[in-house]
Amino acid sequence: MLSWDGKHAPREHAPPAFEHTERWGEAGAAPNLLFQGDNRDGIAHMLATGYRGQVKLVYIDPPFDSGADYVRRVSLRGPGAALLREHVQYTDTWSGDSYLQFMYERLLLLRDLLRADGALYLHCNTARSHHLRVLLDEVFGPENFRNEIVVRRIRKNIREHRSVPRLNDGCDSVLFYANGPAHRVHPPEKEQPQAERWHAFDAPNVRPNLEYPLFGHRPPPGRHWLRSEQEARAMIERGDLRAHARSGRPEYRIAASTHVLRDSLWDDVTAYAFGTGYPTEKKPELLKIILGMSSDPGDLVLDAFVGSGTTLAVAQEMGRRWIGMDTNPGAIHTAAHRLGRMIQRRRGAQATLLDAEEAVGGFDVLRTGGESAAPAAEARVTATRTGEGVEVRIESFWSPSIPDHTGDWRQTVDAVLIDPDYSGGVFRPKQLDVPERRVVLVAGRYVLQAAAGKTLAVKMVDVLGNEARVTLRLP
Repeated sequence: MLSWDGKHAPREHAPPAFEHTERWGEAGAAPNLLFQGDNRDGIAHMLATGYRGQVKLVYIDPPFDSGADYVRRVSLRGPGAALLREHVQYTDTWSGDSYLQFMYERLLLLRDLLRADGALYLHCNTARSHHLRVLLDEVFGPENFRNEIVVRRIRKNIREHRSVPRLNDGCDSVLFYANGPAHRVHPPEKEQPQAERWHAFDAPNVRPNLEYPLFGHRPPPGRHWLRSEQEARAMIERGDLRAHARSGRPEYRIAASTHVLRDSLWDDVTAYAFGTGYPTEKKPELLKIILGMSSDPGDLVLDAFVGSGTTLAVAQEMGRRWIGMDTNPGAIHTAAHRLGRMIQRRRGAQATLLDAEEAVGGFDVLRTGGESAAPAAEARVTATRTGEGVEVRIESFWSPSIPDHTGDWRQTVDAVLIDPDYSGGVFRPKQLDVPERRVVLVAGRYVLQAAAGKTLAVKMVDVLGNEARVTLRLP
């Protein structure tokens, strides 16, 4: 057990109120949830609102105590757009033992959310894996350690100096702990073609009913045959069991296969991806294996350090319910826009989020202190009724973080979200324009069907996460 100055369990505190600010799609009685705020507060909120013992799987990719600032390279949109700046997304610098206390409190709280048959996967690197393993032993019990899974990093293979202090890290670890003996995994496979081969027919331990003579031999001391005598005779008739050509001992046929069962070395899986531009983004393939191992469709999955939203996107794709948390507004924007695009794609590019929700399920965004504290941007929007419906046109957009931009305003905007029936309070985007590729600009003109007299709300998010919201009474 680790000790440090000021070590203590989470103290009882009333979590700050989370305000329901957005609903993407039409969520049911138990919607997916995306929390912006300190995850300790988010977990405490869940424990106080009926989620204790309800989560089947927790995957977390917490800070590594790397001593670094993680930045996102931000550029304007459009072909050939230049780099605008490097924008710090989060800082991974800790003083004294604050990192250990930070992780200890959150691990204890996360344990209380898990079902009796639940599990936690913690992604880390060599900087703190030894400490985290001891913390997890204390929180879950050493008997509930299941595996240390090794996954590949993107490796740098350039000689920069004649001698170096250490080797480059070639892997990360994922520490897998169960919440008790009831947790069982679905053994994952990996592609690895195998030719037909033959294997010895004996196995460890002694079972008296499996010690009959076979091809003139009995099992070696302390071992037994794999099958009953009747099953062995049937295998011989099928040609699946024979005597070894030299030793004469039984061996059985293993058919040619395309896949093998995974062990804890995932050397074919790279941990990191670069699809969203968010630093330390994880690869969907990694999360697909983990969610497939330790959860089933309909189960609740939690990621308390959501980052780019990979865990939530994979959970959505695999039919799991999910809850995500992050203190960084940039992470919430990235994850929400990514999930919104997923919902829309299920019904085609022209579908609204309301249409597509039937296939995938919507989600709510909850924030402490209301909306993001990012500087407010400004926009001018018009709405005109035409023969096609209501034409919404964004005439201009100005961001305080990009004050000197004089070109096409669309180069500065990452997302346009429209709620055609805004009633105040919760913003419900039904029209979504969030281009996935950086070379593509938002349209800036939209035609939608909406009744006269309704209030339309348009939300625009610039490339640095600043927001403008405009409301209009529809003609």
